[in-house]
Amino acid sequence: MNAVVFVALLFSSVTYATSDEQPITLFAASSLTVLLPEVIDQFEQEHQAKVRVVYAGSGQLARQIQYGARADLFISANKEWSDAVLSDSRLVSELAGNFVSNHMVVVRSNKVPPSERDFAPRELSWWQQELSGQRLAIGEPSSVPVGMYAKQSLAWYGLWDSISSQLAPTNSTRNALALVERGQTPIGIVYASDATNSDAVTILGRLDAKSHSTITYPMILLGSHDDNSSITKLVEYFLSATVQQQFKQQGFES
Repeated sequence: MNAVVFVALLFSSVTYATSDEQPITLFAASSLTVLLPEVIDQFEQEHQAKVRVVYAGSGQLARQIQYGARADLFISANKEWSDAVLSDSRLVSELAGNFVSNHMVVVRSNKVPPSERDFAPRELSWWQQELSGQRLAIGEPSSVPVGMYAKQSLAWYGLWDSISSQLAPTNSTRNALALVERGQTPIGIVYASDATNSDAVTILGRLDAKSHSTITYPMILLGSHDDNSSITKLVEYFLSATVQQQFKQQGFES
């Protein structure tokens, strides 16, 4: 089946224009599934609104929007994919602000015997000992933001060429974390927000913030909305001090 046709069929249930009587359609990066459902529930109760959320990797969501799947708001896990949507002349879109920020950590599966080695991400020998001939769980480095950031970090440390042959790439940070949680890979590179909320992994350390692009979650408004619309109120709600504090407690940064 043609890819464009497939996407159109897949999202036919959410391809409508928004009004105050219709649900808001939100496309959100999969790394936001940690807390966003709870926040959405709070918004719906407080504003008597309905929000439908589609979670997936940012690249996948951006491509679906470009293929014609309609959404009212797109929250990307990196600027590259949000810029791709903003620069598409076929779309009516605007930047509504940055939702939250995040950072990268290395995690070890709790099914793997603990090590006495100190976290040493600059040293190839440390990675080799932790991997022990197995694979490193990351997002797909060519398209998935968590993998793109991981590649940047490993390259910054001068290790990408040595480690790139030992990767277990996935289509989202949640799937990368799942590989480590199940012990299918001994370690992985994921967002701090995912690792903070997992009882099945141990955070070994944080990758230097200078080693990768700043991890922000741009919010892109799609279509035209007035200042009193439900979607505008949702953006304001996301940026409120209360919601920002909730995400900060879950490992994100405001």
